[in-house]
Amino acid sequence: MNRRSQSIGFASAAFALLPFLGCGSSGPVTPQTTPNADSTTATVGSAGGIVVVPTGAAGVQIPAGVLTQATTVTVQRLPTATVPGTGPLPTSLRQYPPYYEFSTSPAVANFGDSVRVGVCQVTDPSSAFYPPEPTHQRLRLAHRVGSTIEILQPVDVSDFLRCTGVTASLPSRVQRLFSLLSPATAYAAHGGLGGKVKSFSPFAGVDEGPKNIATVFPVSPRAAFLLAAPQDVNVEAAVIIDLATLGFVAGDLVRLERLGNFAFVSTGPETGISMIAVFSSSNVLLGPAFAARVPGAIASSLPQYVTQPLVNQTPTDIPQDFSVGNTTVAIPSGARFLFVAVPDPFYGDNVDADNNFAIRVSPASFVASVSASKM
Repeated sequence: MNRRSQSIGFASAAFALLPFLGCGSSGPVTPQTTPNADSTTATVGSAGGIVVVPTGAAGVQIPAGVLTQATTVTVQRLPTATVPGTGPLPTSLRQYPPYYEFSTSPAVANFGDSVRVGVCQVTDPSSAFYPPEPTHQRLRLAHRVGSTIEILQPVDVSDFLRCTGVTASLPSRVQRLFSLLSPATAYAAHGGLGGKVKSFSPFAGVDEGPKNIATVFPVSPRAAFLLAAPQDVNVEAAVIIDLATLGFVAGDLVRLERLGNFAFVSTGPETGISMIAVFSSSNVLLGPAFAARVPGAIASSLPQYVTQPLVNQTPTDIPQDFSVGNTTVAIPSGARFLFVAVPDPFYGDNVDADNNFAIRVSPASFVASVSASKM
């Protein structure tokens, strides 16, 4: 076969597939016309079936017995908002495309709890609409219910989704067709989000954000991540908090609250309240003789805390640290750890007799009625 006949054969096979794109089934499913290039409409009866859009990026599996009559099921691709993080759902949570609206005719008020809906997310890490890798474990499928949203418990939908080469833009029919017949771009795919639903509406992937929990970490008044004097032999290491274990990722707003007080000398009153912190890409803390003890230090949006020099006037400042009071700050890009300490030219005589000096870490949206845990 020559090159021209190969091309003709390929094109013929491709266009022969057009009427069938978008539907798989476990029962009789009759494909119909679609609203746009990445939408599908099909008739599903009492035997149930699977309806999937042409890109494979969204679909629904309806078990046998859920529907009592022939029902038109439509899955329609919705426009992607121009601002990343926004979408069709009435929520302040970040939303990740593509977005789809699922509907039936006649309308079905309640499916029970066995209908599975699945939606993929953008798979190209260079896209502004790609969910940041650290947030993937927090992503959930959500849909509109009245004036609010329902966040669904995850279920596997990899048996009917095809989450490769998913983009935020709406593909044309020809683009989708040839993508099906050619190797998929090797982007990392995470299998899509799924959930069981009782009703249809617009669906989107959402980032639930960090858990609504406040965690308290005791802080020694001798804790330091700055240069210490050679004679300050009782200086202690800073508190190092792994923000990832608390459910935080870069970009999250975190509230840092200073609690309690301490004394700057063993015989003095506990009036000391100074606390500083610095974000870092690693949990490495060098010894007290190093000027830059936190090699992975990352600056935040907060002003630098200017520290006093040592008694011999050696400077101790680093440009990335900040003061902690009742502070809300966005975790900077690349940061995973938070170092917490006290600013003092001499740490060895600081005391906290009642052990109440601490930092409380919580999401900026933390609801105080939720009990705090202590580390």
